Amino acid sequence: MTYLNGKIVVKHGQHRLFSTVHAYVLFNACVVRSIRTMIRRPNWEVGAPLWTAGQFTRANSLQFPLEVRLPEIGPIEHMMAGTTPTSILIGVEPAANLPAHQTARALGTNLDILGALFTTFFEVGKEWLLANVSADPRGWPPTWRFARLVRNSIAHGGALHITNANAASESWYALTYSSALNNKKIIGTDLGTGDLLILLLEMSDSLDALGAPLPP
Repeated sequence: MTYLNGKIVVKHGQHRLFSTVHAYVLFNACVVRSIRTMIRRPNWEVGAPLWTAGQFTRANSLQFPLEVRLPEIGPIEHMMAGTTPTSILIGVEPAANLPAHQTARALGTNLDILGALFTTFFEVGKEWLLANVSADPRGWPPTWRFARLVRNSIAHGGALHITNANAASESWYALTYSSALNNKKIIGTDLGTGDLLILLLEMSDSLDALGAPLPP
């Protein structure tokens, strides 16, 4: 596992995932902070602050005992000020034990939005790979071959779309997909928000290793 633990600093102008992460953490912060204001908790009623520095939400992984921690404080404040953060700190940490309803909630709208951002990042990287690595996706790095199946699944309601019966199977850690599993639902069942974020980080690292230029 590449990202067992630790902090990842996604810097503006220095990390190809910055715009993707920036868009997602802003969306996530808007949703989570709106939800929190609608849920009454006893400590709110005695004047405790709703928001504290360093507060984060969890993007849960379905494949690993991990969670991706996303900042709640900062994205909205920058948006309101009309500024862009210089960096975004996210964490890939051992998973906390969450109630089942919290896990289910993480697989709703947030997963849909992240799927759209995943597709955009994939399409940009795909063009570079086609022009500089191989015009045949079979010649791409393994992470990107697997990501291609994920991107196609996102575009087909979260289910695998492998119509070529002779297509080679593709793997990512414990997951292996082939044409025999065509139409299997994988988004939200095999892959949650945390998994897609981890896969995006590995896709970015793969492009870095190949010498792909950063986006303008």
